Amino acid sequence: MTEPVAFVRPSGSVIAASTTPVSAEVLLLGSALAASPAHVRAVLPHVQADDFDDLGAAEAWGVMTPLVASGREFHAAAVQAELLRQGKVDGLAKKAMLDAVTAGCSGLEPELRMHAELVVALAFRRRFKSWGAALTAGAGELAECDLMPLAVRAGLAAREHSIRLGALRGEEVAA
Repeated sequence: MTEPVAFVRPSGSVIAASTTPVSAEVLLLGSALAASPAHVRAVLPHVQADDFDDLGAAEAWGVMTPLVASGREFHAAAVQAELLRQGKVDGLAKKAMLDAVTAGCSGLEPELRMHAELVVALAFRRRFKSWGAALTAGAGELAECDLMPLAVRAGLAAREHSIRLGALRGEEVAA
């Protein structure tokens, strides 16, 4: 059994840390909240809210990215205020924000990029599995005239996702 960890503030008050593993998406959110605007803007074009499997983190990311893109402040309080303004402060978004700010992320560019790569890579694998299932199901159920358009759409979506992942990794994606 994992023992709970506690942190002591300089004032002497104790903060209990969760023993629940934090998702890659929450770590990305935490890194972004602590990172410089330039570093966050560098990963924004490559990470989309629908890359997130964690719905609360996806909601927070979807609210934070326009703040960053528009040059507004995007620290935790600003994101929380924007979530509230948009009526999106549900249990999932609150938990994701709490987990993000207590995850201990440094916000340094290599950490931010690493978490962004992981989120996009995991999303690519989830989507690839979904596309494969759709193509397999379509092979048995769809009219022949609908099979090729389905395969082309899946292929184009896979290519777009692969390009975003390659850009985060600094890799050229072959045509």
